[in-house]
Amino acid sequence: MAPSEPFFHARGLLGVTEASAKSTLEELGAGALTPLAGAVNCEVKEFRDCSYLTCKPLGLQLRFKPPAAAGGRADCVFLYNEGVDGFSQYAAGPLPEGLNWTQRSKDVILTLGEPSDKYGGGRYAAVGVSYETLGIDIQFTEKSWDDEKNPIAFISLFKGLDPSHGLCEHCGKQASFRCGLCKERQD
Repeated sequence: MAPSEPFFHARGLLGVTEASAKSTLEELGAGALTPLAGAVNCEVKEFRDCSYLTCKPLGLQLRFKPPAAAGGRADCVFLYNEGVDGFSQYAAGPLPEGLNWTQRSKDVILTLGEPSDKYGGGRYAAVGVSYETLGIDIQFTEKSWDDEKNPIAFISLFKGLDPSHGLCEHCGKQASFRCGLCKERQD
């Protein structure tokens, strides 16, 4: 008999409350869904505009907007690779879109296609790519766009944008505030 697919999907944490997220992470840490032994310590950090629930042994972090204390819900789930900022590798379920931790930057682009946005690079920031309609950002460990073997540091999951986001509803061209083609104002 073939091994069964993991039944935990991190994307399912989007939109949950902090209490619900803590309960799920405690189940994961207790070994109900992963082979980790022992209790898992999760840390909460509150900021003015958001809060974070961090569980380094599970390789998971959630952002709540507004802060959880103000009734916020998880709007972003971060899945970490081994050793990044002291996190263990996320292994509680499959990575999104068929990705895996052994893939490098070139492999990610070949798997998912050209990203909708690229960011970072240079002296100070590691490079990353965004697939806004898929609801995925992928941050790599290194700072050079020329490095095709740049390993994945972490993956951010969020609610994907509608494929027509940012298009003029009248003529279908890309438009932010006022369409350059038909001159209609965008809201």
